[in-house]
This record gives sequence, C-alpha cells and structure tokens, in this order.
Amino acid sequence: MDVSDIEYIESIDHIQVIHTSHAVYTEQRRSISKLAEELDAVMPKQFIVPYRGFMVNLKEISALDQKNILMHSGKKIPIPHGSYHRIQEQYLAYRFRKKDT
Repeated sequence: MDVSDIEYIESIDHIQVIHTSHAVYTEQRRSISKLAEELDAVMPKQFIVPYRGFMVNLKEISALDQKNILMHSGKKIPIPHGSYHRIQEQYLAYRFRKKDT
C-alpha cells in the first residue's frame, strides 16, 4: 500500500481501518497515535486528527463546512463542535504549502 493513497483512517475497537482510493485495510498492531507518528515521519503535516478515532489525509479533502470534512470519495467525516476553525487552519496551511511547491 502506498501511504499517499490513504484517504483516511478510523479506529474501531482498537483496530485501525485504513481507507484508500483502491481498498480498505485493517491494522491491529498499532494504536492510531503510533500510526499518526509513523505517517508524520514519512509525510510531515499531511495527516490531521480531527478528533479521537479518525485521521485524515489533507490532500484527499474536497471541502469543509462547520459540521463535516467532505472527502474526494464522498465520505463525510464529522467535525466535533468547536473544532472547525482548528481544522480549517490546518487545511489552509496545507493548501498554501502545496501552492508554494
């Protein structure tokens, strides 16, 4: 699996479900926080944790609103109350970094 293909990861009962544009994988040996550290080492500032149990690849975000992150695949990931501005800042910072490269 190519890390850049990851759309988002969700943690369900200590099992990490990795969603890519091509398939779904399960990972049982690592916590989501450990997986986040490993992904950040490979692709710095590419993934965000909107709330506990989800990790999102910023390049796969299609749109944001006050309640949801809309992924290119059409999947909606809920945004916790009060977290929209933090997530929006992370997304915009990512977009500006990509624009400069």
